[in-house]
Amino acid sequence: MLDSSADVIWAIDANYNYLLGSNTFRNYMLSTFDFEFKHGKCVFNERIPEHLHRLWKQQYDRALQGESFTLEAQQSSSSRWFEYHYRPIIDVDGGVIGAVIAGHDITERKHAEDALRQSERRYRLLADNMNDIVWILNIESGMFSYVSPSIERLTGYSVEEVMMCPFVAAVTPESRELMGEILARAASI
Repeated sequence: MLDSSADVIWAIDANYNYLLGSNTFRNYMLSTFDFEFKHGKCVFNERIPEHLHRLWKQQYDRALQGESFTLEAQQSSSSRWFEYHYRPIIDVDGGVIGAVIAGHDITERKHAEDALRQSERRYRLLADNMNDIVWILNIESGMFSYVSPSIERLTGYSVEEVMMCPFVAAVTPESRELMGEILARAASI
């Protein structure tokens, strides 16, 4: 099962020696560091750059002290992003005897997050500079989560003042009625 995983998975003992490694992990170590994985071999060897020794030791030490944590890192040798989950290995007496690490490629997710941020920036630039009022309403709370700066120019109320008002207090009765009809139609779809 371990060797069929596309994730990089490995475990170390409390002395920083490898206990196991998935095929993906073994291939990564061989292709990146020309390092052939062997059970019992120390993770800190001459093929691993010194700056990685320090970084890896800090991360391993956190897990070996009993901490479970997750971090994201970009591979220095490529533009790939990985999410790593560090977990201590606990013996029957409750002592930490090692750590297991699982990492998976999150490059697509990072690209999607970046594209979303760029889209939001473009949308905000457009909304912030248009003459019409643009707003985003949290339907559950009835409060605005965004109001464009044009609100002040058109109504005399600041963005902050409008953001503190519930939707029903900020719009005309006609607009409330129209919005109620639109929401009812959307809910029936």
